Amino acid sequence: MTKKSSSFINKNENNLRLDDSSIFGIDNVLSKLSGDHWKHVRSLLTPTFSTGKLRKMNSLMEPSIKNLLEILGERAKKDQPVDMNELFARFSLDTIFSTMFGLQINSLKNANESIFMHAKQLFKTMQQKPRWMYLLGLLSLLKHFGYRTAPKESVDYFMDLINEDFLQLMVRAKIDDSETDRETRGFKWSKKGLLLEEILVQAFLFIFGFENISNTMTYVAYCLAVHPDVQEKLIKEIDGTVGDHKVSYDNINELKYMDMVVNECGRLHAVIFRHERLCNETTAVGDFVIQKGWDILVPVLAIHMDPDIWPEPEKFNPERFSAENSRGRHPSSYMPFGMGPRNCIAKRLALVKIKTAIASILQHFRFTPCVETQIPLIKNQLNQPTLPIKLKVEKRHDSKEVPELLDY
Repeated sequence: MTKKSSSFINKNENNLRLDDSSIFGIDNVLSKLSGDHWKHVRSLLTPTFSTGKLRKMNSLMEPSIKNLLEILGERAKKDQPVDMNELFARFSLDTIFSTMFGLQINSLKNANESIFMHAKQLFKTMQQKPRWMYLLGLLSLLKHFGYRTAPKESVDYFMDLINEDFLQLMVRAKIDDSETDRETRGFKWSKKGLLLEEILVQAFLFIFGFENISNTMTYVAYCLAVHPDVQEKLIKEIDGTVGDHKVSYDNINELKYMDMVVNECGRLHAVIFRHERLCNETTAVGDFVIQKGWDILVPVLAIHMDPDIWPEPEKFNPERFSAENSRGRHPSSYMPFGMGPRNCIAKRLALVKIKTAIASILQHFRFTPCVETQIPLIKNQLNQPTLPIKLKVEKRHDSKEVPELLDY
């Protein structure tokens, strides 16, 4: 994935994976492109996630942060449990549209917001994963005959929405169909820029990263609730570093213990449990020879839970990621976002959103278990909780009111 990445730069275009965009009938997203076509699209998208743009995106999240805190404040007053994944899914979708498209959709406050409802409809497909494991061969065959496994109405809804409001950076790169001079896997493209279809499907991919972000936030909240000592240590760090100021791109980067907590949640509760590479030339990796055409699956969850790397792997312990304990550990021992040149392009933005939201919440509240909280967490064969993760939040008596503190 790193040192030998040139021999494994592509993914198997014929695979229909459970966590893949192929489920939505879309093949030419960045994660599926190969060779020079992948390099070209990746190079045009990378500036979207520069430090300067991340700072601006962080400020665009502020209305969603305020809505999130107000909702939690209402639940805290009523002593009501919160379905954390539902709440964070709405927050994640809101921030994706505000940071990437400049749209305030406010699904947090509007339970029937059409964008969120269409997203929910699409992910009903994903929630049927166990049953799909027996249908992959059939679906792979049907896909070649134009079969869509996701509701066409919802896919078309998002494509129309993106068509009106896609990224300005990508708009500047747009070219006409007549300017294409290359073809890869049946897709015509050009190094001069991006076709409209290429722009739309990459934007579609960014939108549907919302589930991975919300799942990670949910696991962080759960781990803090059932490990109050870790939560108190993190609150102390936030109070000492951020204080009464708004959480920003710059001050979250000073939260070292926050990094440790999020990393340990990503290890223990990997939301993507495998990565894939296709060998494009016979290559020796150590003493093992991998033949051209072999499909390589990297078992993320198995590596994250390897007791030879992580003693007592079932135990939640953020100290694993301290500078001292991380020293000498192989960098590929932890890969929630992949490794090497084909790692997740939006990794930095995802982490900014997760840490900004959690830090903002902990300025005012504490996560606590309730009678509906499943302890210990029971997961299915796809590493997903068997029940919704529900928690309560308690108002911190030493915190200020949300509007006064954040000054919106």
